[in-house]
Amino acid sequence: MAIDPEIKRELDDLRRGTTTRIGTFTLAAAPATSTLVARKGVSSADLVQWMAWSANAVQADITRVVPAKDSFTVFHTASAASPRTYRYFVITNAAG
Repeated sequence: MAIDPEIKRELDDLRRGTTTRIGTFTLAAAPATSTLVARKGVSSADLVQWMAWSANAVQADITRVVPAKDSFTVFHTASAASPRTYRYFVITNAAG
């Protein structure tokens, strides 16, 4: 079975520790309940995984993440606590 060239490139980058599909985002403060994160190369078939990074960030604040072309939208609770920063990585869905 042949590996798609884009997937192979990403795997090679991961092996070298040079992936560009990792970053951070900060949730918008209340009353907002969604935050748009621009990220070139993201597609609607991708998976975005996140983890709390700052002291005010809580995993349960995020209710879902919806990837789209070159961005993803994070739906979250409204909170005045700031900043709520998260680290994330994007996994390409080879079947998508």
